[in-house]
Amino acid sequence: MIIVFPEKPKMPWFTVTMIAACGVVYLGVQNKEIINRFAFYLSHPSLKAAFTYMFLHANDAHILFNMLYLASFGFAAESVYGSLLTGLTYFAAGLIGAFASVVLRGSIDMSVVGASAAVSGVIGLYIIGMRDGDSALVLLGVIPVRTSPLIALIPWLLVQIVATLIIMTSPYAVAVGFEAHMAGFMVGLAVGGIYRIIRVNKELKQKQQEKELLKEHSGIDFLFEEYTDDAEDFVEEERPKLPNLSSRHGWVGF
Repeated sequence: MIIVFPEKPKMPWFTVTMIAACGVVYLGVQNKEIINRFAFYLSHPSLKAAFTYMFLHANDAHILFNMLYLASFGFAAESVYGSLLTGLTYFAAGLIGAFASVVLRGSIDMSVVGASAAVSGVIGLYIIGMRDGDSALVLLGVIPVRTSPLIALIPWLLVQIVATLIIMTSPYAVAVGFEAHMAGFMVGLAVGGIYRIIRVNKELKQKQQEKELLKEHSGIDFLFEEYTDDAEDFVEEERPKLPNLSSRHGWVGF
């Protein structure tokens, strides 16, 4: 288990909403007929099922681990990107992850449920925007270890890669949808990368505008200083020509 501590935490509205929604669906829907109806089938995939399957979970352990990872990385991602982009990435990763299973496994007789692909997308999104001050607490059995979130994710990522390669060679070899996790993770990386490029370009453009504005102001200041110097020189030159009014009228000065 990995618990992420963001450097600048914000209220994770989307994460809280999704955990509540998945929890309500899991507690309220224990009917296998309903689960089978809204699951995603590789043999006959549909866009509707690619959305509804994210709210369904097979058992207690399934939903527990998914929601724990969503709570940890969703909180961290929303602290960087906000609720809207995190939510969009979540659903995009879930949708693409479902159809990635069809591509990599083929149209076999298998159904898929769970938010794992969507959560993996949030993990990928966070990795791109991870701040230097962020940290993670990894539970190695009963021993907590504090480290970088990126280092903490290395074992998880290796498992996803190896399992996906096995699934590509033998579609029935692994029952867990690791290929969907990997696809969702890649979606998160892509969204985070695009966001970062846009943000960097925006910051560079803003700095360039500030630099040009400063340059213009510097030119104005230079002209003002030059005008001031000329005015002072003129006063010094003309001072002897001015009448000495204080000697005539007894004025102190002006």
